[in-house]
Amino acid sequence: MSARLKYSSYYLPEIIVTNEMIHERFPSWPPSRLKDLMGVENRYYASEGETVNDIAVKAAEKLFLEFPIDRSEIDFVLLCTQTPDYFSPTNACIIQDRLEFVKTVVHWTFLTVVRVLFMVWVWQNH
Repeated sequence: MSARLKYSSYYLPEIIVTNEMIHERFPSWPPSRLKDLMGVENRYYASEGETVNDIAVKAAEKLFLEFPIDRSEIDFVLLCTQTPDYFSPTNACIIQDRLEFVKTVVHWTFLTVVRVLFMVWVWQNH
């Protein structure tokens, strides 16, 4: 048995927060320093009521529009997040249902704390 990732896509929420916007609120944090520390110039925030499941479904729907993928060939859903909408049923299960995949699709929600650990390191070393 083997697995592979053949296609990928993404969805970015509509609310954008730039390094310049952060600098306006925190003048001692220059945009160039933020980019050096974080590696990004923009952050994308979910709208009020938009959940991690909504974002995942939008990314998947975009993937289906961009590539010739037959939904019936999908056999695994993996969601990695530190902010799940629910603990039971798992978010991947809900995403599987919303995308109308066959019920035999394996689904797994992987909770991660890596981002939190990175943010703590940045805060301590800025």
